[in-house]
Amino acid sequence: MISLNDASKKHLDRLELRNVIDQVAEDLWHDCRMDKYDKRDPVWESKYIAMTYRPEGRADV
Repeated sequence: MISLNDASKKHLDRLELRNVIDQVAEDLWHDCRMDKYDKRDPVWESKYIAMTYRPEGRADV
């Protein structure tokens, strides 16, 4: 697996949609809380299942 520290700054600075990629990676690493008993995180569900998530103060996301 390649980490953010392994990628050169030159490539990261030119990466399209980096903020989106960073957010998805962060969510997958820390926030994907689903288990076999179907306990789900409502924020995760609104972002990636229902696709209705709107961060505070941002109408364009």
